[in-house]
Amino acid sequence: MTVKKSRSFAKSLTWRVIALITTFVTLYALSKDIQMATMATLITNIINFIAYYYHERAWNSFDWGKE
Repeated sequence: MTVKKSRSFAKSLTWRVIALITTFVTLYALSKDIQMATMATLITNIINFIAYYYHERAWNSFDWGKE
């Protein structure tokens, strides 16, 4: 079974959208500072998007759990 890079990219992107929303809502609720919440959300989500993509690609290289 081969998993295409585009599938990993799409999964990474959709998960980051969910994470972006939850991160922003949490930071804004805690700080009440929209500028800080926005900047922190963008920075952390860009870094996490890249990290998740490579994590997903690494997992795809293992046969464990695949049928």
